[in-house]
Amino acid sequence: LSGLRSASSHLVSGGTFALWSDDPPDEDFIALLGTVFTDVEATQVWFDNPLTRGKSAATIYLGTRH
Repeated sequence: LSGLRSASSHLVSGGTFALWSDDPPDEDFIALLGTVFTDVEATQVWFDNPLTRGKSAATIYLGTRH
């Protein structure tokens, strides 16, 4: 929580925090983001992965500074 608050303090009002994760969306983390940021969302992004020669997914978390 202190790291998220610190990240938020470096944003101007209305600025956006973004985090890329290789894991699926995590409801607990989304709730934690909601204690620091407004307009929080998590979007799963699918992409062609040349290393696996298949599809992979990542999660993008976004939150706007209060």
